[in-house]
Amino acid sequence: MKLPFRRPAPSALPLPDRPAQMGLLVQQADGLRDAGRPAEAANAYRAALVLDGSQQGLRVQLGNMLKDSGQFAAAEQAYL
Repeated sequence: MKLPFRRPAPSALPLPDRPAQMGLLVQQADGLRDAGRPAEAANAYRAALVLDGSQQGLRVQLGNMLKDSGQFAAAEQAYL
């Protein structure tokens, strides 16, 4: 007998620790940048910006990594 799926109440779901996630993503992105892997670093910076899009410094880093990986139009959008 298959039991029906019951979604947990919203209050029972753990809230993501956004500052900790941001820190890990930025640390990962910085490491990839320093290792000369700009396309992968751009993905990590982009993921961090999903959590907090107001971080202008991350937008600049994203733009730099996109530029370094040859994605000039995307880099321009990140800078704007």
